[in-house]
Amino acid sequence: MGYDIHVTRAEFWAENEGHEISLDEWLRYVESDSEVQRDPQNSPTDFLFLAHPKEPWPLWWQSGDVFTKNPDKATVQKMIEIAQKLGARVQGDDGEFYDDTSEIPE
Repeated sequence: MGYDIHVTRAEFWAENEGHEISLDEWLRYVESDSEVQRDPQNSPTDFLFLAHPKEPWPLWWQSGDVFTKNPDKATVQKMIEIAQKLGARVQGDDGEFYDDTSEIPE
C-alpha cells in the first residue's frame, strides 16, 4: 500500500465527475512536455516522468486524474507544474492540496 497524489480539477479527487482531465487532453500535454512520455513497457495510460533526478518515475492517468504513488519532492514539484498547465491542483489521498513542496522531504 502507498500514498497517492493526484492532479485533479475536483474539490476532492475521488469525486471528479464533471471535472475530469480527459485522456486526449492529457496526451496533448504529454506531447508538449519532453520530461514526460508514455511508458512503452506498460498500458496506454502509464507514463514516466523522465527528468526525475534518480530514475524515471511512474505517472498514471485514470478516471480523469493523473496520479502517482509515494512521491518524493522532485515528483511533487513536477505534479504541481503539470497541474498548473492543466488548470488543476495537486491533492493527496486525504484531500490536502499541495501548492508548493516546502513540506515535502527530499
